[in-house]
Amino acid sequence: MKKDYRKNMTGLQYRLILGIFILGFVLGLVLMIMTFDLRSFMTWAFILWEVLFAITIYCWVDEERYSKFEYYGIPVAFGLLFILCALFAAGGLYFALQAVTGEEKSWSDFFGGIAGSACCGMYAYFAWVFYLRPYIKKDRDGKDD
Repeated sequence: MKKDYRKNMTGLQYRLILGIFILGFVLGLVLMIMTFDLRSFMTWAFILWEVLFAITIYCWVDEERYSKFEYYGIPVAFGLLFILCALFAAGGLYFALQAVTGEEKSWSDFFGGIAGSACCGMYAYFAWVFYLRPYIKKDRDGKDD
């Protein structure tokens, strides 16, 4: 694997980022305790939050683990972002069409749906072009640019 992460990171930057991860973990723990109910969606969301932050902290403190975490984590994270934004873009178009074809015609909802769909579509496009396509192209070519 090519070592192209942590470029020119100073000790202070490294400790600040690790501190932010630890703060996020503690904040999630506090919020999980506040909303704790095994039937609650929020409890499970915070449990997932805790797992993700724990994995991130565990991988951040070791350089070899971090390189693997970044190499495999970036396409997964941006792939999920791409799918989510593409679904939101499609949902925004559906919402916009429902706003003008439904019983209550609302042009403000129509334009809001179009604007939201355009924003989510733009994020999906950028996730694809700048993060996912280079990984796919790199794997297909067999090169590590």
